[in-house]
Amino acid sequence: MIRVKFSKEEFLVLMAGCLGVAMAFYVYHLGLTRVLTDQNAHLNFAKLTVESITPGISQLGFWPPLLHVLMIPVTMIDPLYRSGLAGFVVLVPFLALGAFFLYRTVFGVTNNATLGLAAGLLFLTNPYVLYYAVTPMMEVLFLANLAGVAYFMSAWLRGAKLKFLILSGIFVSLTTISRFEGLMLLPVCSLLIFLRMRQKKRPGREIEAALVMFLSVASFGMFGVMLYGWVFGGTPFAFTGGWWIRDPSSFPTQYNLFGSLQYLLHASSYMLGKPLVLVSLLSVIPLFLFSSRRIHLLAPLLIFFSPFLFITFTLFRGFPPLMVPELAPFDVFLNERYGLTWIGFAIVAPIFFIALVRQELMRTKMKAASSLIVGFLCLLLLAGNGMHFQQKVFVEQFREIRGNLGLDSPSQKEITKILAGEYDYGKILVTRTINDGLVTSLGIPLNNFIYEANDLVYRQTIEEPWFFARWVVMYNPNGEDEWEGLNEPIALKWGNSPLFERFYTLEGENSLRRLYKVNEGALASLAAAQGYDLASIPSLNKEKVMWNPRTIYAQILSSN
Repeated sequence: MIRVKFSKEEFLVLMAGCLGVAMAFYVYHLGLTRVLTDQNAHLNFAKLTVESITPGISQLGFWPPLLHVLMIPVTMIDPLYRSGLAGFVVLVPFLALGAFFLYRTVFGVTNNATLGLAAGLLFLTNPYVLYYAVTPMMEVLFLANLAGVAYFMSAWLRGAKLKFLILSGIFVSLTTISRFEGLMLLPVCSLLIFLRMRQKKRPGREIEAALVMFLSVASFGMFGVMLYGWVFGGTPFAFTGGWWIRDPSSFPTQYNLFGSLQYLLHASSYMLGKPLVLVSLLSVIPLFLFSSRRIHLLAPLLIFFSPFLFITFTLFRGFPPLMVPELAPFDVFLNERYGLTWIGFAIVAPIFFIALVRQELMRTKMKAASSLIVGFLCLLLLAGNGMHFQQKVFVEQFREIRGNLGLDSPSQKEITKILAGEYDYGKILVTRTINDGLVTSLGIPLNNFIYEANDLVYRQTIEEPWFFARWVVMYNPNGEDEWEGLNEPIALKWGNSPLFERFYTLEGENSLRRLYKVNEGALASLAAAQGYDLASIPSLNKEKVMWNPRTIYAQILSSN
């Protein structure tokens, strides 16, 4: 009889794969794989780099690019793109990596494999870690790389080997291009390096050399994002905002520190469970007061806590918005997933507290019972996590996702259905940043869309759309959403315009969207009156799939 023996790391990786596959099937069955606007957006950003009227790196967008880059080859497989399971294929390995790094971090600090295993299992059995591991979102990618930072920095603090410092810097760089919360790691890790070297009484030149070496690697991701913004957005800080950002003064957290903390902690209670949030925060007090190895315990905790600091600061500044139903003036969920980003702290803090309890027990007459007590405390944490999992997954079936403001709207789905049924050929002019779900759902090749990132083609099309776009999707200028009405550029320019309505026929309308198709007769009459070459007008010719925006007008006028 052959016995297969797994190490604890291998067991966690196997568990990650099994749980990831099971959750992918379950979430797909619930129809929640690709329901959020951001899920559709990430899929589109990845695929548009290859399949676009202007393909290339310019289509990656101003979000952190790592997820989009990793999903490029997977989104080329249409069933994975259309279903949203491209995220599952890319992210489940990072789910395993996050559990692995958590195990190694805890084991390295406590020298206790049971505690390390408990940390990995707490990560793998969080319902929203699993949900975001099987859908195209950035959270698990960020959490895995953040755990890598904590592990390698913790290893450097214990042994001061240069390779660990460099690896920590590499993972900081990867974290900053996973989610922007990673930017907080640059000052946090620099502070830890400085304090550790001062504690060891290193000379100033060594401290300076270590910081320069670390930051030269760790800053690479940030500078890459800034360079991209400079080239394609006109400013290194293009990632900080866009026209779709609402007025920050409309959110109650602006310049309100207590309100910012309240919103984030309420969101965290949905993502992590109230008991774990409370226990993790309380665990820090004895760790700080009684531990003789503060730097080794508090360094990974500070790294894992850095997203909490970053989000609190941004909420205090008035952006990003975070909504939970019980806090006025909102009654919906939005961006509640920000409460998940500090799960590493929520897991490691109570685990380190248990390690402190074990250490104290080893000094008493209860030494023999220490392992039993440690195991019991770990089981309590896992049982609490299991109850949270049961409630969120099977009872509520991801209520926070179902009630999210970020869901694709029914009005968008209605227009999508009409366009899918009537589409014959030609380009579709669309403001993609509010219609990502439409683009993903139609099944029309993405190089048939004209949208903001197409630059010259988009700017030319929005000036005289009837020559280039056979179809136009715009916000209904008489609609109900004041913010969208003030920001959607197609409707702002052409909504209720007699000239536009001369060349387009309304094919579908609801309270938020309108769908138009080019009026072939009106455009043919214009061509006859002006002597235009009908065969050169893209909106009227199925064969005209691509054109040079700098020469197209000369071709249209060629019969003059």
